[in-house]
Amino acid sequence: MKSMVPQGGENSGGAMRRSFGALHLVAITSLIAFVAVAFLMVYLFRTLAIDGLIKVAEVEHVKLAQLIGNETWDDIFGPWIQATQGKSIEEIRAAPELPAIERKINFLLKGTHVCKIKAYDLKGVTIYSTDPKQIGEDKRSSPGVKAGLLGFSSANLIHRDQISYLECEVHTRDLVESYVPHYSRTTGKVTGVFEIYGDATGVLTEIDKREWFLFLVVIGPLALLYLVMFFIFKRTEDALLQCNRARSST
Repeated sequence: MKSMVPQGGENSGGAMRRSFGALHLVAITSLIAFVAVAFLMVYLFRTLAIDGLIKVAEVEHVKLAQLIGNETWDDIFGPWIQATQGKSIEEIRAAPELPAIERKINFLLKGTHVCKIKAYDLKGVTIYSTDPKQIGEDKRSSPGVKAGLLGFSSANLIHRDQISYLECEVHTRDLVESYVPHYSRTTGKVTGVFEIYGDATGVLTEIDKREWFLFLVVIGPLALLYLVMFFIFKRTEDALLQCNRARSST
């Protein structure tokens, strides 16, 4: 026995199903596009705004390291390197000159955001550190020391769970770590590497502000736009369902 459903009803049902399919496809496509655009905008904003801020902080920190290094090398670290040549680690740590050097460094850094200073000889050995336990450590494999011995300055933002802060230990600090080479005034050759750690609290605070700004300015409007589109899709779907029920009841 043949079906008694009108041919027009079958066509109407098929068209309705195609409408629902097209609506869902548009909704899914819009969601994917929203996510892709959001990720792209976050990436671009972070690269231009946040990474740019970090780069500026690192460049300024390198300049500070060069300034402090130039002010201290000839009077303190240059002579200290010469005085420590051929001595053992124990002899260097017990040298009578160290307390005077520490007092000069502490006075120099007072009131600054610099929390640690280290100096390396041409072998990459730590010949001075505000943390006395690190004096004598071989750091020739450190990327910053290697670059400094080749004549290149470098800096990067780091996190330390614990760090010696001049005369005490502090915990959970975000820092800018900079390495700069020091050149002889007479020969122009590298005579050692100077390293400083600076407190990056201000930089991280500004980054947090910019990340909130990123959310409010970039993600917020995109999310609101998608919610509006989703509301329109939902209203359209409800209208199609109502129309379908009306057709079925006739």
